[in-house]
Amino acid sequence: MTQVATEELAAELAGPLRPLTLIESAGVLGGLRYVELRLFTVLGRRAPIATPAEAALWAASASLAAVRRAGELAVLLPVSKGLPDADTLTRPPGNLAEAALADLEAAEAERTLVARTAHPLYAALAGAYGSRADAAAPAADAPAAAVLSRLAADVARQLEATEQTLRSTW
Repeated sequence: MTQVATEELAAELAGPLRPLTLIESAGVLGGLRYVELRLFTVLGRRAPIATPAEAALWAASASLAAVRRAGELAVLLPVSKGLPDADTLTRPPGNLAEAALADLEAAEAERTLVARTAHPLYAALAGAYGSRADAAAPAADAPAAAVLSRLAADVARQLEATEQTLRSTW
């Protein structure tokens, strides 16, 4: 994927850049959670068999970070009667996300896996979390904005570590 595709993916993940209704917000957060859970699965599956050792350590760490972020997103999902539950809301956010995740799963070489995680996925996630936090309504969405800002910083650090792994390992 190109840089333009990364920006398009970030826009798909972030949803409309305005304060959202409860249902809209739950849909966007559920989509982000879906991506994080897929990262957890794909990277966790590869960690025990990845070579060299640096790639295995990276995949294990990245997998655990993704499931932790998914957990933080889960607590932001609504739990009120009459609203969709977390499992219903945790669904693909769109075609670009599905394509990027399919490309990641199809990566045969570890270097390709690491590179495809960095760009477009981590770059898009960092942008989406930051954009979603910036677009939140200050009064209604302050707790969600705080979590999303923290997740944006976390993914940005993960992107930096992933790029360092690429530089130092291959």
